[in-house]
Amino acid sequence: MNRAAARSRGLTSVKNVALAATVVAAFAAAEWSVYRAHVLHGHLAAGTQALAELRTRMEQYRADHHTYLTVDGRTVSPCDTTSVAGTFTLACPTLSPASYQLAATGSGPTAGFVYTTDSQGNRHTIRVADGWSRTTPDACWITREDDAC
Repeated sequence: MNRAAARSRGLTSVKNVALAATVVAAFAAAEWSVYRAHVLHGHLAAGTQALAELRTRMEQYRADHHTYLTVDGRTVSPCDTTSVAGTFTLACPTLSPASYQLAATGSGPTAGFVYTTDSQGNRHTIRVADGWSRTTPDACWITREDDAC
């Protein structure tokens, strides 16, 4: 048997490596989008968790002081300072003695996401990132593109 006949029976090692690289690249591309969605979900869950914790601090403050507002210079409402939780900035766009609204606004990998809660316990997703196939607002906190209220 000559060399030409031996080569035509199968793939050369270069072709085998190229085929293996193509298969690995295809799997990596598919898994990368799953990984990115998983990481984003973690960021969004951390933001909504921080918003829930701020709401708890507001309710404890009201139970202690009978108002959501700062009582004096030494007793400061949790809403009197802007805080950062991961990639979210927490703020109180609406604050009165008897009610409030809290907001978490995303930045960096969570840019475009805005979540709110209020003194009545309502939770809303005001905005989601560009590219998500959803309309907002939603009457819950959406942390995955396929979530439903």
